[in-house]
Amino acid sequence: MNAYDTVWPIQEIDLRSMRLQRDIETHPLLGRLEESGARVKEARQAKKFLDQKLETEQRLARAAEMEARHSAVSKREIQTRLYGGMVSNPKELASLEHKLGNLDETERAAEEKAIFHLALAEEMEQQVGEAGKALAELEAGEAALRAEKETSLGAIRKEIESLAARRLELAAAADPAALTRYEELRRRRKDGVLARVVGGICGGCRVSLSPAVLAHARTPGRAVNCENCGRLLISDR
Repeated sequence: MNAYDTVWPIQEIDLRSMRLQRDIETHPLLGRLEESGARVKEARQAKKFLDQKLETEQRLARAAEMEARHSAVSKREIQTRLYGGMVSNPKELASLEHKLGNLDETERAAEEKAIFHLALAEEMEQQVGEAGKALAELEAGEAALRAEKETSLGAIRKEIESLAARRLELAAAADPAALTRYEELRRRRKDGVLARVVGGICGGCRVSLSPAVLAHARTPGRAVNCENCGRLLISDR
């Protein structure tokens, strides 16, 4: 038995673990989650913009209503003086009537402004509601994708952990020198350090081996590399 036979199952675990790690890194759900996250971000920004517009329209409506109320109070004060017999001077009466007319115009303009902004605020409230509903649906979809990702990737991670535990057991039973050499070579190549000879062919690169290499590979205690791919060969005999 070749010393590297004890390392072969460790390589199989390593290659399987690498494939599983690539599966995690390239999982289709990651791309879908990225797209979903971008849509959620865009929807949040859109809702924030609408919220700000709604707040602006409500503030302008309140300001216009306050201006209308202020004008109404000023009008009542002037009307009391004008029609309560408190002023008799013609010039002063004319001045009060002029102020009253201006306040009438100011009050009407403020009321119209308030109505305009209230109408816009009502329209904005509907848009904010629709944006909130759309955002909630997108967030729910993203949450579902995250749950699906955790379920799918969780199973892969669990297998990787199981393989790591099994690797420790195999490493403890492997030939120490062969394992050390394997670990050194594995740092330089990730596509497999060892290859089995199958019918005179390298199982790694599928190239026929020369008679000399085959003879060395089948000699107990000898470590020989494939002339083509450089992998360490494990004899089929």
